[in-house]
Amino acid sequence: MTASAILGFDGTDRDRQGPAAGFLQGSARHNLQQLVVMRNIAVVAQTLTVMVAYRGLAIDLPIGPMASVIVALALFNAATWWFLSSGRAVTDRELLLQLLVDVAALSVLLALAGGGTNPFVGMLVLPLAITAACLPWTYTWLVALVTIACYSLLVLFFRPLFGAGEEARYLQLLVAGMWVNYAITAGMIAHFVSRIALALRRSERMFASRREQELYNEHLVRI
Repeated sequence: MTASAILGFDGTDRDRQGPAAGFLQGSARHNLQQLVVMRNIAVVAQTLTVMVAYRGLAIDLPIGPMASVIVALALFNAATWWFLSSGRAVTDRELLLQLLVDVAALSVLLALAGGGTNPFVGMLVLPLAITAACLPWTYTWLVALVTIACYSLLVLFFRPLFGAGEEARYLQLLVAGMWVNYAITAGMIAHFVSRIALALRRSERMFASRREQELYNEHLVRI
């Protein structure tokens, strides 16, 4: 549910309500700022995971292509931060495109490292959860369909992590990887959704205070 739905504003109301429109813009900007922070965490986590798997666990990974994807995502995040610092308007569509970039980058990394058999494939749910928390339902269903399509392709087309005869090793790493995946995903979803909920509660209090002041002023005018 979006901030506009919670506050009960449509497009006409935004034109009439200056403070309300300002909050809605601020909410989109706040959400994108939180996404930039989470993407920084994701870039660091992806780098550490690849290095641990390649160096520590001796898993044969295509380091060059995977590093290129991570670096490209980091540069994209830096460009997004510059965009935010420029003071330009942030729209729901731009936030959607940001999330789709995250889905694409994660899907490519997964395809290079086991695809649907990678224990971190469940992280495709994270962009969907963020979309559901702060964008209209039409965008939510779009991201849902995109993530389902990506997951389906990852089941069919991927670079295997292990060769024949390494099933026991794969199962051990699968269990550990699934635990790490759940811990990271749960933590990031809890952080992002709680920050959005806090911003919405603050905005509702601000709007109620403004509305009360307007009613008080109208009462004074009638007197």
